[in-house]
Amino acid sequence: MSAVSGGPTDVTLSSVRVMFDRAMVFSSLTAASVTLTAPNGQVVTASNVKDVGGSGGKGFDLIFPLQAQRGTYTLRIAPVAKDLSGVVMEEFTTTFTR
Repeated sequence: MSAVSGGPTDVTLSSVRVMFDRAMVFSSLTAASVTLTAPNGQVVTASNVKDVGGSGGKGFDLIFPLQAQRGTYTLRIAPVAKDLSGVVMEEFTTTFTR
């Protein structure tokens, strides 16, 4: 699994694109299962999860309210997403610096 943050500028964050190594059941990854911890410790829940068109069910955009604090953000995805065989992913954590 990989994750890349994005935003309207290079110092803001409003989305994270995650790519799985296999197709996932779209409905198994929900906004409530994704959190972003801002540099000040505030935990922000994703507002939406979108399928990345053309990714074959492997890519998802996690949408967050615009974050403008400089520093390190921590993304956590709870172990709830399932692949097409019903296998549940492990918890995923990564960081981004803006």
